[in-house]
Amino acid sequence: MGAKIRRFMSRLGDKLALVSFKNQWLLQRVTALLLVPLVVWLGVFFHYGLTASYPEFREWLLGPLSLACLFIFLGVVASHSYLGLKVIIEDYITDQQFQEQLILASLWGFGLLGVSVVGAVIILFFRV
Repeated sequence: MGAKIRRFMSRLGDKLALVSFKNQWLLQRVTALLLVPLVVWLGVFFHYGLTASYPEFREWLLGPLSLACLFIFLGVVASHSYLGLKVIIEDYITDQQFQEQLILASLWGFGLLGVSVVGAVIILFFRV
């Protein structure tokens, strides 16, 4: 079982290594630009959430634009955070094997965090 996991991790690492530094840099800049209007929307989200009643807020949030913005915001924040942490790990951790382990752990961590938050929003507002 351990050998299968190691082979899978090795193949995953090989595929992730194909993403060049230039593409990662560009993706981090694109996510940063996407965050600017989404953070403004988040300010409106919090303001409306504090001033409206729960039924009004729920109705507003379940609108297609607001719900799409919320899910896009959550995905962009998780992606941007992962890319930033990956750069920090690559810059400050010298041991290559430990670097790869930390990057894989952060990938799984941010992935699980993103899925958990989206699931929580679905449960909270759709009463699943």
